[in-house]
Amino acid sequence: IEKRSDWLVTNGNTQEISNTIWAYAKLDHDAPALLAAIENRSDWLVAYGTPQDIANTAWAFATLGHKSPPLFAAIENRSDWLVADGSAQSISVTAWASAKLNYTSPALFTAIEQRSSWLFGNCSPQCIAVTAWAFATKEHKAPALFAAIESRGEWLVAHGKPQDISNTAWACAKLDYASPAFFAAIATHWDKIMTKGNELD
Repeated sequence: IEKRSDWLVTNGNTQEISNTIWAYAKLDHDAPALLAAIENRSDWLVAYGTPQDIANTAWAFATLGHKSPPLFAAIENRSDWLVADGSAQSISVTAWASAKLNYTSPALFTAIEQRSSWLFGNCSPQCIAVTAWAFATKEHKAPALFAAIESRGEWLVAHGKPQDISNTAWACAKLDYASPAFFAAIATHWDKIMTKGNELD
């Protein structure tokens, strides 16, 4: 596949390409030729791919630690569309990938902040934690997002895994959001969180 990367990216559709690079990243198998070929067609992939295709591709680049200014610039340029049409999971994954590779992405993060209520209503605890982590990592204030976390803190703690709770708590502290209801819920469920955490260890 690596030897025929240019052919694959030229002739494949966006889903085929994103699935292929996602598989490489899932197996932690580097693919410099394939990554370069995708990067060369970033504008096309983002223009014609679905939000899921774009999220899978961004996740793969970030997981493999491969910086790609053209890809993330193309994502940034279509942020409003991606956040309006994407699933909660695809949005959170894209935000995570952007932060992981240290891209500021103001348009993407602003679009997410504007849809915070919808995102929280359609997102798993893991998606919320990943999104909060991305905002905190880039030190991008998001009062609406963290207000939503605070308003449903009990649900997040009750349904989230210890890692989700930990990442969200870290993000609140990093951005200086006090979140008393969320932290009170953590204190209330502390024994359960510790037990689950120990089981995962």
